[in-house]
Amino acid sequence: MAQLSPSRSSLAAILSPGVPLSFPGYKARKYLPELDGLRAIPIFMVITVHMADGVWHWLNGGFGVTVFFVLSGYLITMLGLREEQQRGKMDMRAFYTRRVFRIFPLYYLVLGVYVFLILGVKIAPDKIPGFAPALPFFIFYFPEVATHMGPHGGLLPFYQAWSLGIEEKFYFFWLALAFLFLRARSWPRRTLTALLILVFIFYIYWAPWLGAYRVQSYALILLGAMLALLLEEPAGFAFMQRFAGAMFYLVLPVWFLCNSRISRRAIRYIFTRHTGFLSCCF
Repeated sequence: MAQLSPSRSSLAAILSPGVPLSFPGYKARKYLPELDGLRAIPIFMVITVHMADGVWHWLNGGFGVTVFFVLSGYLITMLGLREEQQRGKMDMRAFYTRRVFRIFPLYYLVLGVYVFLILGVKIAPDKIPGFAPALPFFIFYFPEVATHMGPHGGLLPFYQAWSLGIEEKFYFFWLALAFLFLRARSWPRRTLTALLILVFIFYIYWAPWLGAYRVQSYALILLGAMLALLLEEPAGFAFMQRFAGAMFYLVLPVWFLCNSRISRRAIRYIFTRHTGFLSCCF
């Protein structure tokens, strides 16, 4: 029988129910078609947030950004590891060049349209007091800082760009740490990633002055990076293959329920109105 190539064998594993993907098959893959379908879910969730019609508020579409951050950290780190294994190091200059030409042209085009409409044509005069002082932060690619400024933050035109600012800062510092200073060092990378996750999760205790600034978003991206680091080792891959299904079906619904507005209201109602009933049950 003819032997399948690594890419075809991994594709066969995906299309064949009950046939788990092997570690060599995973390592041979550079494109993950499953993630294309997964992206559709957070895309829909984020769209519901920006519709602002009151129909979809129960879905808490902001959770979609959480999924995007984790996927982003995973993909960038995984691709960097594959390039390092094949070429001995990650080409940082090529990566940053691709990012600049992929993000900046459209970013500044949209920003220019906002400037023309709001400051030029003055199509929305009520937006000028918030947008004008925040413009330098948008220009120098600090949209996450602009959306943290004063009472206008989340109401600013172009405020949706805050996630781009978070991701680009992550790419700049994380890739330099992981693939330049800690090149080809598995345990130091994992240790540093775990420590940074804890630092960003509990930032409110060591940097309360940051307030509502979206520092915890970096912890989400680093979670994806940690997943990529674990899956690149046989032991980590075997662990995730064994327990990832149970973790997905248990953790994701619980996280969604806890973040859904209608679920929070239901839980609050149960615990405030029916504590006697709950005490009898337990």
